[in-house]
Amino acid sequence: MKVGNPDLEKLRVALRRMDRRHLLIVAERAIEIVPKAKLGALIGDMVGIEEIEERKRGVVPLLTEVRKFHKVSLDGEYYESFKVDSGNFMKKSEGTDAFISEFERLIAKCVRAAAKGPRGQVRKAFELLFALLRRLDTDSEDVVFFADEGGSWQVGVDWRVALAGYFQCLADVASAD
Repeated sequence: MKVGNPDLEKLRVALRRMDRRHLLIVAERAIEIVPKAKLGALIGDMVGIEEIEERKRGVVPLLTEVRKFHKVSLDGEYYESFKVDSGNFMKKSEGTDAFISEFERLIAKCVRAAAKGPRGQVRKAFELLFALLRRLDTDSEDVVFFADEGGSWQVGVDWRVALAGYFQCLADVASAD
């Protein structure tokens, strides 16, 4: 979505009103599009630059990255409960917010990879992510903590975009039958 000439003061107000989950998603998107040379200006006073210095290593393949996320999710890495009462039953834990943010980042990465091809590995990555969503609907306590009615619907996937990417992958690997 392209924004013509945004009013930065209105944007600041809107950002201040966002919940943690949406701010994490904004941060994830920002680090994807901000040039590496400018990251110091963006976060240098909040994160030690030496902590995030890139070590010489190869690029992690998408499927490997998704497999790791899938595994740590099922291992309870993002599960973080809190005492629920009538005042906070709509809140999400920091772990749940982090899960949703990372899930959204990986789905977006799959969609971008599906547009480029080859798509066999991307299809597998999509399917692992979809399996996590199914798990949230059947037994979410293994993955994240929802104070009230939980499920995949709380992750907020843009299905038009995600399924379009996934179907591109299926078209590449499906037989004519």
